[in-house]
Amino acid sequence: EGEFTWSNTNQAEAYELAGLVTVMPAATLNIEPGVKVAGAAGSELYVEGALNAIGTETQPITFTASTDMRQPGWWNGIDFWGSTEQRAIGRMEYVTVELGGGHTGLNDGANISARNADVIFSNGVIRDSVYDGFYANFGGAGATIHLSQIVGNARYDVAQRDAFDVV
Repeated sequence: EGEFTWSNTNQAEAYELAGLVTVMPAATLNIEPGVKVAGAAGSELYVEGALNAIGTETQPITFTASTDMRQPGWWNGIDFWGSTEQRAIGRMEYVTVELGGGHTGLNDGANISARNADVIFSNGVIRDSVYDGFYANFGGAGATIHLSQIVGNARYDVAQRDAFDVV
């Protein structure tokens, strides 16, 4: 519960995700410009509450693998998973999400996936997933993606299944 901030002034190199890192329903994680988040093998950022990752053109935020091998699927990705009572919320600007899509956790096999969630992604890059770039699944997932590049994903760049309002 509450608000938490990951700042580039508090990090040596990158925030490393290990295992399942959860933003609980009553919590908000704010990620400041210039922050790098490195996912260990099989790790996942699981958002039941809110994630605000707001970079800038000169200080983007990067979610990537914790290895230099550039191996798609190294980490699972970001999963926005709300409930019918409380939707998960995501606002991501000037963010790169890459090399995710692994299936070892709760993730749907995408760099970013959404269920019962409202996600806005703008001015960013979603690339090099072992499966999908962005996946909106059932439960009325709403997604807006604009002014962004979605490239190099093994299956679909954007996929949806029983979702609403994927724009």
